[in-house]
Amino acid sequence: MERRFLREALLALGTERPGLRDAARAVRKWDRALSLAQAGSVAESVWAAMVLRELQDEIPEPARSAFDEGHVGATARNALLLSEAASVQAALEAAGIASIVLKGPGLLVAHYPDIGARHVGDVDLLVRKRDSGNADRIARSLGARERDPVLRYDGTRAEHAEPGEVHSPLVYTAHGVALEMHQAQPGEGRGGSDFDGLLARSRTVAWQGRQLRIPSVADLAAGACMHVFDHHDGREKFLPRLLADLAVTVGAGAATWDEVRARMPQRGSRDALGASRRLLEQGPVGGLATWRHALRVRAKHWGAVFASHGRSPKDFARILFPARGYMATRYRISETSPLVPLLYLWRPLRGFWALVTGR
Repeated sequence: MERRFLREALLALGTERPGLRDAARAVRKWDRALSLAQAGSVAESVWAAMVLRELQDEIPEPARSAFDEGHVGATARNALLLSEAASVQAALEAAGIASIVLKGPGLLVAHYPDIGARHVGDVDLLVRKRDSGNADRIARSLGARERDPVLRYDGTRAEHAEPGEVHSPLVYTAHGVALEMHQAQPGEGRGGSDFDGLLARSRTVAWQGRQLRIPSVADLAAGACMHVFDHHDGREKFLPRLLADLAVTVGAGAATWDEVRARMPQRGSRDALGASRRLLEQGPVGGLATWRHALRVRAKHWGAVFASHGRSPKDFARILFPARGYMATRYRISETSPLVPLLYLWRPLRGFWALVTGR
């Protein structure tokens, strides 16, 4: 009942859902509905949908206040995030560097009913690869800084957090907003970079008297599909937010599936497109299929980790028992903390549990 309500609410962001009221009234455990929405980072989206359809009174207390508070908090965070995105983009433009705001901020500012209606964790800016170094320096000149260095398992500094990433190291602006400077979108490695095409199709939207350059609606939807089903292998925790993104783009009639298909890489996109379409039109697959998929995702992840860091017994041991510097950064503790030995025991057990359960 709770999952049905969440799905109906997220779809209602894009179009009228005659069954939404009944779905809300069928909920038996509102604390579970809230927990599921928070786990999928869509609590603020659910509330925005209920307000949009004038059905917020169908949510009883205390869940109603909790949903509302999540939306209020998201409004404040997203206002700061969009302001920082506009500032960095304006500075890049002044330096002659073209950039495009990707993913969440672009979807939020142009397609959601209000700026508190979507969870957004960071600002992703796409620049040409040749401009990435200068773009990083400009961001740092505005006060952006790394909080924690990204370390390899042996404790040495890494350029990226995960194999295959196509962005500069994560930095935080002077006001604490996470910022990533991308050189390609998910999936572009197989189909070639299309920055110029993306830029030609992009549009400028106004935000509090300032300008943000974002992708076309079809490019935004295609990027969301590839981000979840290509880059993150369809992990369950990303599906609710993707459903909301598809609801406000394809579901709302702003883009067609043919237009989305045309904006995806030529290779490797068919599965992502098909899975995204099933998510919007049919709903998620059953629990057993979800578990099997999660298992494959975790196995693929660890396979990539071992492939990128070596396959010798020594390398295997280093991944399970990294250098103290890595442990300190990964778990945010001191290298001399008495918790480090306990974490060394916990880490392989946690890895095994994640592999078996897919969580």
